[in-house]
Amino acid sequence: MKEDNKINELVKTAVNDIFQLARNNAKDNDFILFLSQCSYRKLSITAKNKSYLLSDQIDFLYNRDKIDLRHTYLQNFELVNTEEENNIKKVLIDIELMIYTHLWESDFHIKFLKQLTNLIRKKEFDWINKVGYNRQKYCRDEIIDRLKKESNNIKEVFDIIYNSQFRDAFAHSQYRILNEEIEFLNYEGKSYQKETILISDWKLIFLTTNVFFDMILERFEYNQEQTLGNEFQICYPDGIKQTIKYCELTGRFRPIN
Repeated sequence: MKEDNKINELVKTAVNDIFQLARNNAKDNDFILFLSQCSYRKLSITAKNKSYLLSDQIDFLYNRDKIDLRHTYLQNFELVNTEEENNIKKVLIDIELMIYTHLWESDFHIKFLKQLTNLIRKKEFDWINKVGYNRQKYCRDEIIDRLKKESNNIKEVFDIIYNSQFRDAFAHSQYRILNEEIEFLNYEGKSYQKETILISDWKLIFLTTNVFFDMILERFEYNQEQTLGNEFQICYPDGIKQTIKYCELTGRFRPIN
C-alpha cells in the first residue's frame, strides 16, 4: 500500500506538470482545441474526403476494447493468491506485456501525448496529428525525449514506464519467464536495454505505466470540466469560426451556433 501511494504521488505530480506546462505554453486557444478533441480526418475508412471534426471520438472508440481489457485485468489480478500466482505466473506476465505493448502502440495514446508535447513546445495545434511510420522512433524522439526535458518529475516517471525493448520483446516473442525474472532475448548491450529483470521490478513498471495513462486521461477530463459554463470561439483552418462550450451531460464540447 505504501509503495502504491508513492507511485500515485510521483505520477500525479508529473501529470500535473505536463498539463500545467501545456496550458501555460499553448498558443491562442490551442489548449481548447485540444480539450475539445478537434481533428481533420475521414469519418470512415471508405470516406473519400476528410472533414474537420469537433469532439472526435474515433481513436478512443477503436481503442475501447483494449481499455476495457486493461481495467478488467487490473481489477482482478491482485485477487490471485500466492500459490495460484506461481502456477499461472507466465500467463499473467504474458498478459501484462501485451497490455504494456498496447498502451505504447495505440494511436489514441500516442496522438494524445503528441498534442500535449506540441502545446508545451508552443507549436500550433496539429489538426491531422498523424503517427509516424516508425512508432518506436516517433515515440522516443517526438514525445518521450522532449517531455523528459521539461521537468525532473516527468523524467523520473518516463524513466520508469518507457522502454521500447519490452514492446519489441513481446511483439517478436523474444523473452522467456524464469522463476523470479524475465529474460529478454533481444538484448544487444544498448544502454537502455536489460538482459533480465526481476518480476517484482516488472510489476512496478507495469503498474506505474497503467497509473500514468489513467491519470493523464483523468486530468484531461478534469480540465474539460473546468471550462463548464464558459464559451469559446475556435477557428477551423478553412477560416470558419464557431462558438463552442463543454456539455456536462455528454462529456464533450458542442457548438452553440
